[in-house]
Amino acid sequence: MELDRRDQPLTREEIQTAEVGLKLYGVDWRAISIHLLQRRDPSSLRTHFWNAMAVGATSAWAKHVVEASQQHKTRKAKRQSWRRRHAPGEEGSGSAASAPAVTINSALLTNDGGKLEGMEPAAPWAPQPLAAAPSAPSAQASALASAGAGGMSVPPVMAPVPAVQPAASGAEPVSAPKPVPAAVCDFSYARSRLNKQQHDERNALLDKIRALSQKDYETCIRNRRNVKGLEAKLRRLEQRKKKEDALASKAAMHARQEAAK
Repeated sequence: MELDRRDQPLTREEIQTAEVGLKLYGVDWRAISIHLLQRRDPSSLRTHFWNAMAVGATSAWAKHVVEASQQHKTRKAKRQSWRRRHAPGEEGSGSAASAPAVTINSALLTNDGGKLEGMEPAAPWAPQPLAAAPSAPSAQASALASAGAGGMSVPPVMAPVPAVQPAASGAEPVSAPKPVPAAVCDFSYARSRLNKQQHDERNALLDKIRALSQKDYETCIRNRRNVKGLEAKLRRLEQRKKKEDALASKAAMHARQEAAK
């Protein structure tokens, strides 16, 4: 299978092919998928699938997957047992079982129940209306003083940010930074320009080769020759064309000489 289709979703036929190939080595595809999905990486399952298909699901890779899946199951079982032993309210050999039992008086949790020694029950909480925002410095100072008396800490009021003053007549105006053209920072643009230039050069060379030899032109198209290969082919064709022209001129001159006799 091709390896450049990793970003595309897997088809049912491909998954069935992988299942058949992995079952030959005694590996369950579900165990592989569960183990790979535990990595929290969406592309790991597809990557390992293509690795398996590329190497033909070798026994070494299958053994690695089985061992990794077994290790994952072992770690999961250990975590579950640790949670069961340390779960609160259950008997076991952990710290929760050895700790003494704590009893909480529910009457202390309510406002209308019993009261702590030397303290009155707290009043129920009620939302307070929002006060208007102070507009003068005296109002801000009074608000801070009242908040400080109640034991609360209020952050200081930030001073207003001064507006940007225009530049003086003698000073140079501050100009905004010029935007960098996208062509300078975009490497794909330069790459596309280079590809277009090479494509144009290749087409020009192919046109010259076709003018000299249609058979060689079809061969170059079939073999997908690059620019260097086309240049070398064009040089050989030009040398061959010169030789053929020289032989043709000699033959014509010899024919004229024979006719003159």
